[in-house]
Amino acid sequence: MKNLIYLLLAALLVACKEKKQAAGETKPLKEDVAIIQPKDSVAVKVIAAIEKIEKDELEFVSTIQRMTISDVHYKMVSIKEYYTAQKDQMVATFKRSTDPQKTLKVIAYLDQLISKASNTQNIYQVEFHLNAALGNKTVYNQDNTKYLREDLSAISMRYPNL
Repeated sequence: MKNLIYLLLAALLVACKEKKQAAGETKPLKEDVAIIQPKDSVAVKVIAAIEKIEKDELEFVSTIQRMTISDVHYKMVSIKEYYTAQKDQMVATFKRSTDPQKTLKVIAYLDQLISKASNTQNIYQVEFHLNAALGNKTVYNQDNTKYLREDLSAISMRYPNL
């Protein structure tokens, strides 16, 4: 009788094992498995450059308690597009300007630069979200746009004495 029970148990285990193997072959992939998209080498360098630039800017204001940069997107633009964006920003701030005459001169200067500028796309326009807290209780939670040269250094707009 014992032998019969052992034989039945062994047969039952073999049958269950075969059923599990057959079910495993047709089992779909888990839906909760995240597929990680590889980042291109330029994106990695752009993100590192943005982190360094933002860190330097924020440390100039106060000590950084935390800083996160997310949702980074970049594209190549021309210097003409850069100057046009700067002009659009000046026009948008014209109403709040404390010195409208100077703002108009800056807009005219940007118009001159736009007319002479090249359409060659050699500047990175980087859009990202900055979330940071500083030691002086200042909190940043905003979308930003930065322009970088091909060597990934920041472009800063300098105006002549107007």
